[in-house]
Amino acid sequence: PNASAAWKAFCSRRRRHQFRSLRREVVARNKKTVEQTPDGGARDLRELILIEEAFRQRKPLLAICRGHQLLNIAFGGSLVADIRQQVPGALNHQQLNRAFELVHEAALTPGSLVSKICKTRVLGVNSTHHQAVLHPAEPFVATARSSDGIVEVMELKPAWAARMPFLLSVQFHPERLVKKHVRYRAIFQKFVAACGKNLKGKMKGKVLIVDDDSGVRELLATVLGDYYDITQADSGAALKKAFADVQPDVIVLDVNLQDDNGLTLLPLIKK
Repeated sequence: PNASAAWKAFCSRRRRHQFRSLRREVVARNKKTVEQTPDGGARDLRELILIEEAFRQRKPLLAICRGHQLLNIAFGGSLVADIRQQVPGALNHQQLNRAFELVHEAALTPGSLVSKICKTRVLGVNSTHHQAVLHPAEPFVATARSSDGIVEVMELKPAWAARMPFLLSVQFHPERLVKKHVRYRAIFQKFVAACGKNLKGKMKGKVLIVDDDSGVRELLATVLGDYYDITQADSGAALKKAFADVQPDVIVLDVNLQDDNGLTLLPLIKK
């Protein structure tokens, strides 16, 4: 009953001012170490709305790093604003110079989704963050923690799990590890499989991947290729041409393209 009430309460947050209020509360709780973002909180607002829509429409969801943290905030949880200051004896989680390496381990909960996907009980992770989740909000449960208690993976509690086709929230960056370690690629394969279930027996959809990072494009093309016909573009100019030629069903868009702000392309995409 409590889970159902919390779910309904979250899914009924339909107005933007409620998200603005939530953001102000978060900043107030962490006012010593948190400052206004350069865009005035616009990205926070957009992504909170995106999380709400994912749950309202019950879409598969894979949250990574900032997304992992924001997911906890969206459900009324909190963050450790600075690990070094607030977690005595903490590991070094801000190893930016080793972003593509395994730098510490996390113990997985036996029987959890992440342990089934990765087929292990101890998972090596990279670590490039200074904020973190320490206490998962309702309806989440920590299914992987580092030795200092930082939550590396969250999933839905059993009472909630059936409400979403797939949800996995990770603090580390598995996309940076897929070239060297197969088990991290499995995370994306399971996520894409969950997204593609409604395509069984239907014609493949057409996906246009727009990103100026060739590594990201290739990764997405690899994991999406079994379910969709893929076209790639590396710039705003290439997007406009490919959009006219391909007429895609779905666009995966990097909003920070070198030659264009991807958001300015949204009117074209909408049209």
